[in-house]
Amino acid sequence: MTREVLTEVGSLSIHRASVCLETELMPHPKKSEMSGTIQSRIATAKEELRPQAIAPHPAEGAQLAWRMAIDLVAGIGVGAAIGYGLGSLIGYLPILLAAFTLLGFAAGVNLMMRSAREFRRQQEERSCN
Repeated sequence: MTREVLTEVGSLSIHRASVCLETELMPHPKKSEMSGTIQSRIATAKEELRPQAIAPHPAEGAQLAWRMAIDLVAGIGVGAAIGYGLGSLIGYLPILLAAFTLLGFAAGVNLMMRSAREFRRQQEERSCN
């Protein structure tokens, strides 16, 4: 076992000596050349890391339109369902159905406006970047 360790130590010292010889034989670049290449590499790296402008997806407008339509229809449907359920339990079906359908419509329009504001905010953030 000691012979193996000595062999490994000997090979490490030989390896170190060859590395030292290689570095002595290699010409050192001038400081101005080295700083120029480092500066160009840093500039290239910064350019690669800079966030790129994201182009809007072609179907983004259609996605927003479908989302708004579904919000409106869902609001009306939920309002009508609540109005029908309460109206049939209490006995004032026509009045409660109409009232909750209108409330559902108002909730759907509110959700549509919120979606439009969110979409506009995302567009402004993209244009600023």
